[in-house]
Amino acid sequence: MKKIIFLLTLAIFVNSCGGEDELIKTKLEYSINGEIYKSIGYAYRYDDYESNKLKRYVYIIQSLKSEIIHIEAIDSTFQKNTFIFPEFKFKYSIIGESLKDYEAISGRFTILENKSGVITGEFGGAMLNKYDVSDTLRIENGSFEISLQTYKRTF
Repeated sequence: MKKIIFLLTLAIFVNSCGGEDELIKTKLEYSINGEIYKSIGYAYRYDDYESNKLKRYVYIIQSLKSEIIHIEAIDSTFQKNTFIFPEFKFKYSIIGESLKDYEAISGRFTILENKSGVITGEFGGAMLNKYDVSDTLRIENGSFEISLQTYKRTF
């Protein structure tokens, strides 16, 4: 009897785990000066309501390492998928011995797909250190595939 209960419990557990499609996606990659960086990321979409009417989507993509990518794009058309700077905020920070805080001076952020709770896209651009204007860098070949968390906000 114990063997049957164990096998039944194991079968239920294996079945509930699902396939790869149900795993939380956290891939965020980009390159700087030919060096590839890989990070764990998260993605939020805030559905902003005013007077019970949907006004805009606010997308936020951010990495979770000592090199922080932060992208924020606002879509009030509910259909936009490509944002050209300055239509979106794009920041890159390096936390270490000294803080380096870069902000975009050009760039592009594209949502390629938003399906089944996963958002995928591309990003890149030229960045300027806001504390040292002679310090610039270029983020290229940025891509993400991240589980999207959606929240409703009311104003």
